[in-house]
Amino acid sequence: MALGVDHTVTGSINRPAGPIAGSDDAALIAAVADIDLARTPDGPFAWANPSTGTTGVIGYVAEEQRDDATCRRFSTTRRDVFGRRQFQGLGCSNDGERWQIVNLSPGT
Repeated sequence: MALGVDHTVTGSINRPAGPIAGSDDAALIAAVADIDLARTPDGPFAWANPSTGTTGVIGYVAEEQRDDATCRRFSTTRRDVFGRRQFQGLGCSNDGERWQIVNLSPGT
């Protein structure tokens, strides 16, 4: 009897498409935007997405102007079913209300 390799795919959890997928990016950028840098300029700042169970800690935030947009550079952790990872990001708003993540990449 010969032994072979079982090629059956197992597991029911798919990895996110990007570094932070789905509603996690919305929870993260909302937390970044809500930080009152005038009152509490230093982190850490916790964030969470109750719908996915993802949590993280924003460690650094700095505001800058880019053209007509207010932007915030930040570092954050993300803890989910895949473990804990570190990211560097940039979020911007043209009107001070609607923020979006412009760049988010793995970092230390």
